[in-house]
Amino acid sequence: MELSCPGCATVQVVPDDHLPPEGTRARCASCQAVSIYYRGGLVADDPTPSKEVPAARATPPLGTPAAVGKAREVAPSGPWHLHRNGKEEGPFDLSQLKTRIREGTLAAEDLAFAPGATDWTRAGDIPGLRRYFALKSAGHAPAALPAQAPKGGGMAACNRHPANRGRWLCSACGDLSCDECVIAQEMRRVVVRQCPQCKKAVTELVPTKVIKPFWQDVPTLLAYPFKGLGWMAFIILPLLGVISVVASAAPVYGSAGKWFARLTVYAYHLYVIRATTTGGRSLPNLGKVENYKDELLTPASKAAFISLVLTLPATIWAYTKLNPATFQHQMAVAMAEDATEAREENDKREAERAASGKSEEQARAEMLAKYQEAMQSGGYDAPPPEDVDFDFIFGEQREKRDYVNEEREARLAEDRARVSLREKQAVFWALVVVGLGLHPIYLIVVALFNTVGPLFQPQVIFKVLGEIKVEYGWCMLFCGACLVGMTLVNAPLAGIPFLGKWIVNPATYYFSLICFHVMGRTAELAEQKIDWA
Repeated sequence: MELSCPGCATVQVVPDDHLPPEGTRARCASCQAVSIYYRGGLVADDPTPSKEVPAARATPPLGTPAAVGKAREVAPSGPWHLHRNGKEEGPFDLSQLKTRIREGTLAAEDLAFAPGATDWTRAGDIPGLRRYFALKSAGHAPAALPAQAPKGGGMAACNRHPANRGRWLCSACGDLSCDECVIAQEMRRVVVRQCPQCKKAVTELVPTKVIKPFWQDVPTLLAYPFKGLGWMAFIILPLLGVISVVASAAPVYGSAGKWFARLTVYAYHLYVIRATTTGGRSLPNLGKVENYKDELLTPASKAAFISLVLTLPATIWAYTKLNPATFQHQMAVAMAEDATEAREENDKREAERAASGKSEEQARAEMLAKYQEAMQSGGYDAPPPEDVDFDFIFGEQREKRDYVNEEREARLAEDRARVSLREKQAVFWALVVVGLGLHPIYLIVVALFNTVGPLFQPQVIFKVLGEIKVEYGWCMLFCGACLVGMTLVNAPLAGIPFLGKWIVNPATYYFSLICFHVMGRTAELAEQKIDWA
């Protein structure tokens, strides 16, 4: 919000959430004037007077209550005298009186003798002090409000009609007026409203729109897809999905029809972001069909391009690093299993030979005889018996295998392949998380501004994310939950040829519409902190 100082017109920009609903006092950094602001407008100004304090002057004796009169309009500075708690105090300058009013040591019921006055006057009735008491009461508005809330849910009540909202503010005297007591005059076909107390122009107080964070409004989020005519989306969107699946069977024109239908589905989800950002809380219409190119096709194409670019690093890493590492790990596992099996067979054979009491030469000769017998009976084309080990038969001519060492080396190779695979998987999932994490903010930008420019200026996106860390964190959490929900509802249908497609499953759109609605509400909250324009 931009706050303009009424004294020197200096403009200061402060976040809306820094202004409490009951208003707050603020001092201008240029002219030191004190003002009080509500969310939506200036309440009263408090220009700092001259620091020169004239010499004290004699005051007349305190009169009787009947003699207390009205003081004339006083200058912003000069000697003041007070009569409080049965004794006279002073002299004071105006800045000291303002401090006393602010601290509560000077009440409106106390008597004051103003510069140039002829008699003692109730402090709250002196025009030069009245607005400071108004500032004080505005600073404690909740305690000063009547038991009955003002009509219209205003932040403060009218000074003359406590049951009505104080809609019109006089910056001169701090008076709050409602529509019943404000003076309205038509001048040259323009309605001008004046303060009923000092006849100065008044300013309308417009309460700031309060946007409820979506993470505090979960029931509304869950019911969003069913509000209004939302049920039609569960018919039209799956129907477009069916068209895309059927059209994909045709060679050329079918592919065009497939992407036409899918881009329409994608475009409608972007339309949900735009409608939600402007305050919509129900599913919008399908857009301007007669302007399909600008309203649907162009944004959807840009969003699809964004999705492709954000997933490209993970895709490239998968094909160049992850897939080869996966293949090498599978081969290492198979070789380790073969080495273990060979070692176990050798151990079994050695155990059987030791149990039979035969020497190694006898066992080798028996196995060779068994092989020759099999060849004579079945021919040379017949497979040898399974228990024939040629390495064992011809062990004298071949170097004896070290089965234990072979198994150990195979297991070490398997461990190295597993470590390498896990490293490649960690990088892959990191790229996936980054891509999915940036996806919502880029879709918001495309939906609202129909541009992919920030894709090539990531510093802009990261600056935006730095301003809305909390809002975007909740957005990512809800979008992740919706992604899990879509996965779960499609898992039972994965094996079915036609219905297994997520785009034809109506339950998919329940979660996807909530997801894009959350993106729109994130953009709506971000407008309070970021100048999207």
